[in-house]
Amino acid sequence: MSRAASLFDDVEAFLHHQQTARHLSPHTLRAYTGDLVELVDTLEAAGPVAVRDVDVVALRRHLATLAGKGLHVRSVARKVSAIRAFFRWLAAEGRVDVDPAAALKVAKRGRPLPRFLTRAQVEALLLAPKADTWAGRRDRAILEVLYSTGARVAEASALDLGDLDVAEGTALLRGKGRKERLAGLGRPALAALAAYLDATERLRRRRHRSAVFLNKTGGRLTVRGIARVLDQHARAAGLPPGTSPHVLRHSFATHLLEAGANLREVQEMLGHASLASTQVYTHLTLEALKKVYDAAHPRARGAGAPTARPGRGPDGTAAPEADHDEEHADDTDDDADDDGALDADLDTGPDAGPGTNRNTEAGDGNRGRGRGGGNDRRRGGGRAPSD
Repeated sequence: MSRAASLFDDVEAFLHHQQTARHLSPHTLRAYTGDLVELVDTLEAAGPVAVRDVDVVALRRHLATLAGKGLHVRSVARKVSAIRAFFRWLAAEGRVDVDPAAALKVAKRGRPLPRFLTRAQVEALLLAPKADTWAGRRDRAILEVLYSTGARVAEASALDLGDLDVAEGTALLRGKGRKERLAGLGRPALAALAAYLDATERLRRRRHRSAVFLNKTGGRLTVRGIARVLDQHARAAGLPPGTSPHVLRHSFATHLLEAGANLREVQEMLGHASLASTQVYTHLTLEALKKVYDAAHPRARGAGAPTARPGRGPDGTAAPEADHDEEHADDTDDDADDDGALDADLDTGPDAGPGTNRNTEAGDGNRGRGRGGGNDRRRGGGRAPSD
C-alpha cells in the first residue's frame, strides 16, 4: 500500500534544491527547515495534506497561530519569507498551479540600525591581544583581518592559505551562495598575519593544515571559536556587551562611509547582493554629516550668523585646534544583522559578483588598513606571510 502524499516530501525536495542548486549556507538551510516543518505541522494537524490543496486561507491560519505565540514581527516576517520561497519554487516546478503564498502579507518590520564601534574602540580592541604568545598573535591577526576586510565571521573561518595574496595585499573571501570577492589587507593586517603564520609554521608541517586560522589542536578555528576570541578581547578592552564579529563588520562599513567612501564601493566590499542592505549604514553617518555642516557652512546656525575666519571663532578670537580624532557616532541600541537567516539569501536582486575590494582609507583612525587612497601605508611595512 503506497504512503499518502505529504507536504514533507515537497519540503525535502525544496531543501535539496536550495542546498545543491543555490548553495545556501547551513545556517540558512536550518532556518528554512525549522520554519517549513512548523508550517507542515500546522497544516497536517488532522492528517496528510496534498500541496495542491493548500490555499491562502490555510496559510493565513498558520500566521495567526504564529502571532498567538507572541513572536516578534521580525520573526514572523522571516517565516513568511521562507513560506513564500517554498511556494514560489513549487509553482516554478509545476507542483502547484497557483502560488497561494503570493497573497500573504505581514506587518512591516522596522529595521534597527546596526551597532558599531567608534574608531577609538576598534583601536582598543585590536591592541587587546598580547603578541607574546601564539594565541595572542593568532587573535590579533583574526581581529586585524576582520576589520581590514569587513569579512563575515564564516568567511574568515573558511580562509585558506591559498586565499591570501601577500604581494597584492588581498584575501579571497567566499560569501553567501559561494560568491567570491577580493578584500583588501592593510599593512597592520599583513604584519599581524606574518607574525602569526611564522609561529604556526612547525605545527602546519606536522598536521598539513591549509586553514589560515587554527585552534590549539591544529584544526580549523570555527565560527564559534572566532566569536569567543572577539568576545574575550572585547571584554578586556572594556567594550559594550554584545560586541560580536558582525559589530566589527558594521564598524568597517560605517568608518568607510564616514571617510567619504562611495556607497556602491562599500556594497562591493561587503559582498551585499542588494544596495538596500548597504544603505542602512547611511543613517549612521547622518549625524556626522550634520556636524560637518554646522561647523563648515557660514549660515548653518541661522541667518546673519557671523562668518568665522580660518583658524578663528565668530568673534575673531583664535579658535581651539580641531580634534581630528573626534568621534561622530555613538553605539546604537540594536544590531541589524543582514547576515541573519534568509535576509540576503532570499534577495532577488542582482548579485554583486566577484570584484576587487578597494578598501579605501578611513582616516587616521583606520590605521592604513585599506588599499585605496593616496596614503597607502600597507607597502613597506611588516613581513609577508609565506605559505
